Amino acid sequence: GENPILLRFSTLDEAATVTVDQPANPGFPVQSISINAEGTGTIDLTSWLGLIENKPSNQVLTRGLRIVSSAPITVYYEVNHPLNTDIFTLKGASALGTSYHVPFQTNLANNFSESTAAMDVIATEDGTEVTVIPTENLNGHPAGVPFSFMLNTGETYGMRANSVIGSGHPAGTVITSNNPIAVTVSDDSVLNGICWDMMGDQIIPNEAAGTKHIAVKGNLSSPDKVYLVATEDGTVVFINGIEVWTLNAGESYSHTPTSPTGFYETSAPVIALHVTGFGCEVGQALLPPIECTGSTDVSF
Repeated sequence: GENPILLRFSTLDEAATVTVDQPANPGFPVQSISINAEGTGTIDLTSWLGLIENKPSNQVLTRGLRIVSSAPITVYYEVNHPLNTDIFTLKGASALGTSYHVPFQTNLANNFSESTAAMDVIATEDGTEVTVIPTENLNGHPAGVPFSFMLNTGETYGMRANSVIGSGHPAGTVITSNNPIAVTVSDDSVLNGICWDMMGDQIIPNEAAGTKHIAVKGNLSSPDKVYLVATEDGTVVFINGIEVWTLNAGESYSHTPTSPTGFYETSAPVIALHVTGFGCEVGQALLPPIECTGSTDVSF
């Protein structure tokens, strides 16, 4: 269920020329596409899956993609296998930072030992030192023990959870760096009843975290879940105006929405992750802070 893999583009009121390359791998064939104003386009990357898939873990690799456009665009990365789909919304400058608390769902297990929860880091500058403090055991890295690695522009490093169980997902893991990086999370073949599905997203750094979020309940036959990961100690959580919990940095609060919408307000910035879907088919996405929204014109 790992292919095809696609990049999907949308333009607003300007036409755009988009190029995709791998800064750390000159052998990757540069891809280019021209898109009319208020248009969409697709680049199929499946032929180069072996150059893009970020494995094996615990190694510095050259797998990072760089996407450059002549005009503003929206982009997502799509795993488009008919039985194992998800989209990863790419967040541009909002994804770049130097401090992250990583969100994960912790209720559902992975169906295969090869598909455990993963964190993938890409560097945007040479000489980037990244330090990780995992909250749960990763392959090759015990929980609570910091480790570091060096990356140059476009280089990547992947990490995987050591366990398939939900409680073994490394929610709240701290990732810091001396230069801006981007972090993608994935959680593959997540078992929910008779279904198992890919889930993932590109996350945002603590600098872009917010204190107000709204979730819209989906159509899962099992409950939706919203996970809030605190970036500061003593973070008080309010749901629909009612105080429910206090978190320290790196701790997560899991909420099961029962009404069509849920309003989440916190005394300090949090990272919010929503697990939803249709029937037993699950997916996940980062919830944007209300403070960061407000566009009156979007293209999808």
